[in-house]
Amino acid sequence: MNSNPKRLLVAVDSSDYSLETVRYVANLFPPESMEVVLFSVMSKVPESYRDVEASPFFNPELLRAKVWAAQQEKAMKEFMEKARGVLSEYRIPEKAVTIKIGELKEGVARDILAESKQGYDAVVVGRRGLNPVSGLILGSVSNKLVSKMIHAPIAVVGGVSRSKKILLAIDNSEGAMRAVDYVGRVFSGADVKLTLLHVIRSFDYLDPALNQDLIPLFKAEIEVDLRRAEEAIKTTFKNATVNLENAGIDRGGITQEIVEGVGSRSEAIVNMATESGYGTIVLGRMGISKVEQFLMGRVSQKVIHLAKAAAVWVVN
Repeated sequence: MNSNPKRLLVAVDSSDYSLETVRYVANLFPPESMEVVLFSVMSKVPESYRDVEASPFFNPELLRAKVWAAQQEKAMKEFMEKARGVLSEYRIPEKAVTIKIGELKEGVARDILAESKQGYDAVVVGRRGLNPVSGLILGSVSNKLVSKMIHAPIAVVGGVSRSKKILLAIDNSEGAMRAVDYVGRVFSGADVKLTLLHVIRSFDYLDPALNQDLIPLFKAEIEVDLRRAEEAIKTTFKNATVNLENAGIDRGGITQEIVEGVGSRSEAIVNMATESGYGTIVLGRMGISKVEQFLMGRVSQKVIHLAKAAAVWVVN
């Protein structure tokens, strides 16, 4: 066992989507470098009962409520054994796997948030799942977790990609470098290929009513700004590569990419991931300025929404 294993909280239910989330984690990391906590929030009553639970006439001891609870517990225990089997297939030691089944208290997202504060290196959830009986999809839960999970990185897993290619989207901010350092620490020793990506949006805001004689001057200034941005990010790329190599990422597996002239950062990130077969996208929550912090929050939400075939990691 690695002397400093990564402790991962994997939030699951009894769905196939959750099983694929477990498989994603098992496939990505070296088996000796992980401690996995499989965590499930289970309700003892059907979702429809929530509306009448506060009624004095509600009785959770009714036979149908007891039967439903027993069925849910049985399904969850069976799923956990399947999940343990998947981890075993990838040679993850049994002693490195912990199963936690908690009774629903405040709500699925809030209960996961509460557990996530117990010292995890990352929280991993699927795009869909969590209570398939009630018809809920993790979209609602994952959105809440992404917006509220400010104390730990979160990964939202979509699709069934087995690719070990990681796309790390960065800018020149301190937040981006924290994401770089996090990737170096968490993925150290993993057999991954990593691309540093910087996206520069197009400057298409020139007013058509602008004096036509001024447009060439504006475009010349914009071109200068773009070249300065390129040079700045090249320095960031160099520093990031050194940090990643020092953390244990193979330098030969690190590449760099600058994408210019696009209208949307999030779409550019997802398009590159899709077209080039990246299974994991990593980006920081915070950007360069207070305004950019807000925008980066929007970018992460959009990337999670668009990247249906990849896992998206949001690092604080």
